[in-house]
Amino acid sequence: MYFDLDRNDPNLNIKQSLLEGEGASRGIRISMTYDDPSTREAFSYMRFICAQGNEIMILPRVDRDFNWDDDPISPLSKETEIKVLMFLRDLCLEQLAKYPTTLEYDNMELESEELEMYSNERNAKVLVRGEKEVAHFWINLADVAIPLLESGEWKDIKRTINKDYKKQDAMSRYIGKVIPFLVKGGSTRK
Repeated sequence: MYFDLDRNDPNLNIKQSLLEGEGASRGIRISMTYDDPSTREAFSYMRFICAQGNEIMILPRVDRDFNWDDDPISPLSKETEIKVLMFLRDLCLEQLAKYPTTLEYDNMELESEELEMYSNERNAKVLVRGEKEVAHFWINLADVAIPLLESGEWKDIKRTINKDYKKQDAMSRYIGKVIPFLVKGGSTRK
């Protein structure tokens, strides 16, 4: 996916200066694993893009030696994380709109066994299906996480997390790591 600074951001000049000559646009491979280094880089950069107000003051300078994996930008605030999730959801929806077929159609075609096993056509279909699954995952996660961040009542959110998101699946890991810190008014910054 490609991530770029918002040209209408009132803090655009500050953010561009923090990039110290690095390009404002980044192509980053994102997976369904929040802890994956490239996914962590994507979230860090989206937080950089979406940061506003006093959050700008804690953004790092990003020069050629900056390592997003060693020093990722942690969630900054509920409001910014909501913007990040909406930004990612919109990117995923745009990506899905570029494909000529839906995930459901691809699944049906792969299950039908009409494509020859190990053929280039089938392998390409499997690869594209994986890209679509990642996009659908982040859309679904945004649809779950945004209302949790907006609801505000920690005891209700804690009950929901304990009931529905105590598993070790990818969605539960994001929700368990990010939502409690932000809803309780803190952040995960060191």
